[in-house]
Amino acid sequence: NAELARAVKEAFARHTVEKTYAAVIRGFPPRRKDRWRDCLKVVKRKGTLRTAVIPGRPNAETSLELLDRGSGPPARSLVSLHPKTGRTHQLRVQCAHRRLPIIGDATYGDFSFNRDFRQKTGLGRLFLHSWKTSLKVRVGHRTVAFSVESPLPEAFAVALQ
Repeated sequence: NAELARAVKEAFARHTVEKTYAAVIRGFPPRRKDRWRDCLKVVKRKGTLRTAVIPGRPNAETSLELLDRGSGPPARSLVSLHPKTGRTHQLRVQCAHRRLPIIGDATYGDFSFNRDFRQKTGLGRLFLHSWKTSLKVRVGHRTVAFSVESPLPEAFAVALQ
């Protein structure tokens, strides 16, 4: 109904929607669980806009959890990424900044690795997936909870082999 639709729209605008993403990254994170806080800013470089980590007060926060490791070289990991904030390209930039680029990222990733990976596997996609979304909204005198999970694409399992 219209009242519920308005409440959901407000939840997205207020950033109270919980989102979890899955990503296949190059490398292994140093800790099984981690929390990243960075100052991100959109900057203009060579006529294009890019998001960059800059010195300053953190305005972007993400929790990471290692879910699985790929078999054999090159090092690859499946991670869950839970952003607390929603900055432009936040997850892609925070991963790349820590030398854990998301495989297939044509903007912030490891371009030569992506090319070799695509040639070896035939997989030419960005390995970032909107995995889980949940929210709670107040409608009238009741709370409505909503949660959805999208299964990981088969390509993610192939990427870890």
